[in-house]
Amino acid sequence: MEQLTFLDVSFAKKITDAGLVHFSEKKLPLNALVLSGCSGISSAGLTAILKCCTSTLVDFEACYLNQETVKSDFFAKLGYAWQLEFLDLSGCSHLDDNAF
Repeated sequence: MEQLTFLDVSFAKKITDAGLVHFSEKKLPLNALVLSGCSGISSAGLTAILKCCTSTLVDFEACYLNQETVKSDFFAKLGYAWQLEFLDLSGCSHLDDNAF
């Protein structure tokens, strides 16, 4: 897992915050992280998985996370992804201006 650079679990309905927390203590060289349509996660789960890859993340896609539990607070961690070049949060209707 130390060489994992691409993770796409789009529309995986059984992905939860509890599962994403397991990544928070690891350091992974993820360049691309795609969590689009994962309806079982919240901002807390997004923050947890972002902890493992902020120094390497180039592409972050989390489209269609329109559940009320996904708010702008995970941007506090995403803001440290200095290498980020591509961000797609289309369809995340509960994000507000505080995110940006």
